[in-house]
Amino acid sequence: MKNIYEGFKAYKLYLAIKNHFTTSYDFFKYNGKVNAKEESFLKRRDKFFFAKLQRKYDDDQLRDIFVSNFADGEDFWIGDVLTQKAEKVYTDWKARQIKLSYILEQDLRFLFEYYKERNLDFNSLFVMENGHPILLQCVLRNDIFVETMIIIDRVLNYSKRWNKVLDDPVWSEFKKRMDKYSPFVVFDNAKGKTILRKVFVK
Repeated sequence: MKNIYEGFKAYKLYLAIKNHFTTSYDFFKYNGKVNAKEESFLKRRDKFFFAKLQRKYDDDQLRDIFVSNFADGEDFWIGDVLTQKAEKVYTDWKARQIKLSYILEQDLRFLFEYYKERNLDFNSLFVMENGHPILLQCVLRNDIFVETMIIIDRVLNYSKRWNKVLDDPVWSEFKKRMDKYSPFVVFDNAKGKTILRKVFVK
């Protein structure tokens, strides 16, 4: 007999991750729990997407798929999960998490070469240039990954200073994305500090 509620578990997880990235809801504070009713779920036209996802992935994989795609862009819809683009976002994200130390070091070396080629110094990454700090410009151009921005901020807390001087919608939107995504980025702060010193302290 077919379970008419199949997919409800995936739906609740999707709702929790979506609310975390798009509202004041905190996935970690509430342990992923949301107010969702089975009756409301049955009325959704897209409920078959959730059933299909629940059959295909386990809970951890589903969480990672939702997190990676919401971190990539807020306009993510459940129907997008089964597209090649969403799958690529997820697989690329998963690969980054596995080798995050390497990614961080490569990004930092890019930044080191960037300011050296321009006869600048480390501090220049964080000051205003043409409206935005160099560091922000680099991540907006996809020269470095957002995870790198998050790890640097955990070590140096530069975003606190930027918040005081950058009255800018681009930074505000990006900072929101950083803050929402940061709890999902699992990386040891001490290791981040060590890699920063390795690259920049000569």
